[in-house]
Amino acid sequence: MDGFELEPPGSGVFPIPGRQACTRMDVVQTRTAGNSPFNPKATEFGKIVTEFLNRDPMEQPMRDSFLLQLREQLVQVFNTDQFHLIPLRGGASSRRYVLIELTHAGYFPNNQVVLMWVPPEERELIDQYMHIGFYLQRHGIPIPRIYEINRQQGWAFLEYVEVPTLDIYLHQAPEQLEAVVCRALEFLMEMQKRCRPEPANPAFQRFFDREKYLFEFQFHVRQKLLHEFFKISLTEREADAFTRLSETISESLHCTKPFFVHRDFQSSNLFYCPDVTLGFKVIDFQDARAGLPLYDVVSLLWDSYLPIPKTLREKLLSRYRDFFQAHFFSISEADWQQQVDYLVIQRKLHDAGAFARNYLRWQNTRYLQYIAPALAMAAEVMASYPQFAPIQVLFSQLSQAERINPC
Repeated sequence: MDGFELEPPGSGVFPIPGRQACTRMDVVQTRTAGNSPFNPKATEFGKIVTEFLNRDPMEQPMRDSFLLQLREQLVQVFNTDQFHLIPLRGGASSRRYVLIELTHAGYFPNNQVVLMWVPPEERELIDQYMHIGFYLQRHGIPIPRIYEINRQQGWAFLEYVEVPTLDIYLHQAPEQLEAVVCRALEFLMEMQKRCRPEPANPAFQRFFDREKYLFEFQFHVRQKLLHEFFKISLTEREADAFTRLSETISESLHCTKPFFVHRDFQSSNLFYCPDVTLGFKVIDFQDARAGLPLYDVVSLLWDSYLPIPKTLREKLLSRYRDFFQAHFFSISEADWQQQVDYLVIQRKLHDAGAFARNYLRWQNTRYLQYIAPALAMAAEVMASYPQFAPIQVLFSQLSQAERINPC
């Protein structure tokens, strides 16, 4: 689950030199959780939900129908109707999160529990979440406790963590940025030390290899971001440069060594828990796979939700390189810098494509504000590589739009 929602961008004109301008507009409906029969308690948490967490890509009638059906099913499970359901806003995925407030404790250790619902076509995620979650627990990595799994219903009952995610905490306490991000990097390094290969675990049965990277370039970036979202058909020169970019980076980052990669190690997926072992609880790990350890470092230091100053990035990268060479393998300065650069380009272009896909699937405007910054980070790094120039120019132009909104 993610943090605070900034105001969605408004309407605007999006000019691309040499192309027809695209007028883009979004419609935002403000909904109030307090008007829903599923949130009768005016708790402080309920107020936070109303203000920050209650904009959901589902339309209101669809969401209420979902909650009504869920409530009927849970009454049979709990053998009581003495509970409240509060919809939580999750991340850029099809999963739904609901806070269950039980009037009387008993079924679970606490009277507040989070239900993660996975749609039928993605039910294998339940198995992956469970197996990788237990793997992390076995290796001493703190996660929200998994209370119960119901694969048939697509339910995972999880511990409700009453502390903010890292992005929310640092938006409230920006003076703590350096200290807390340093601690997050230390958490990541400890996780990489502890998470040794287990061949039977799903995370070590799939890889960040050439085919995976090529798929993400083609599907998320070219198809979803450029073709379907921006309605752009690449020129022959741009298409050649895009092919060169995707093939060069995919080949360079190809990895089949069993290094554990969280896959989405960013501020919105870390609960900041200073009083627990290692200082954080990590979530959204069901897509973990084997790959380059630097991938998670780039995800943390080039975060779409939490800007990290360049000087702090360089300081933490230097610290991580010392750790990397001591625990993984030696790498030259030139190869290290290229690997960092290629991972930034790949990761941020993928992020932009994922944000665009989220809108295309769910008409969810929440993530549109992050497309331009993600493209800007990728284009800035890409500028150091002349062979990518034609497509770099396009991404740079796209990133400079004041507003990015759906047509």
